[in-house]
Amino acid sequence: MSMEFRLGDFIAERRKELGLTQRAIAIKLDVTTQHISNIETGRTVPSDGFCLKLARLLKLQPEFMILANHRERVSKQLRPYFTNAIVDCKRRIGEAKLPA
Repeated sequence: MSMEFRLGDFIAERRKELGLTQRAIAIKLDVTTQHISNIETGRTVPSDGFCLKLARLLKLQPEFMILANHRERVSKQLRPYFTNAIVDCKRRIGEAKLPA
């Protein structure tokens, strides 16, 4: 089981705790419901400005949202590098011959 923190999951959970729908948030923040859905599913990483608006609406500390957002952005940028390194390492291990 993965214990990875995902900002979108957290936003969706908090939204539901407050009894808000994606549509209600979209209307209040003047964006599309699809934009909110994309953020919650991780397809879109929101801007810092949007995170501040969302933090106010979800009654969260703005600093938390900004830090979580930057962590998510960096994670998405670095994931391909780590994936390539793991694949390369597995390939090298598979090519290595163990002594008899």
